[in-house]
Amino acid sequence: MSNKGSRFMNLVAFVAIIFIGIALLISAIFDGNEFSNALQIVANVLAYITVAFYAFMYSQRKWERKQYWFMIAWIASIVLIVLFFIL
Repeated sequence: MSNKGSRFMNLVAFVAIIFIGIALLISAIFDGNEFSNALQIVANVLAYITVAFYAFMYSQRKWERKQYWFMIAWIASIVLIVLFFIL
């Protein structure tokens, strides 16, 4: 992947991890079928790990440029995801 493409994917991953945290917050209100919930959790965990990794790489690059709020937003989103998976 080109450097520009990699940077774009990192930005997309960063935005996605923020949206995932918000989506989990909103979806905590609704219930569903046990089997479909189990499949959804497995799929979500795999997707979240991938997206969190790319978002971390983007945040780390911003951290090196003294733009600390990217890492703070990433940490807050990861905490929300883990919190709502436990609950």
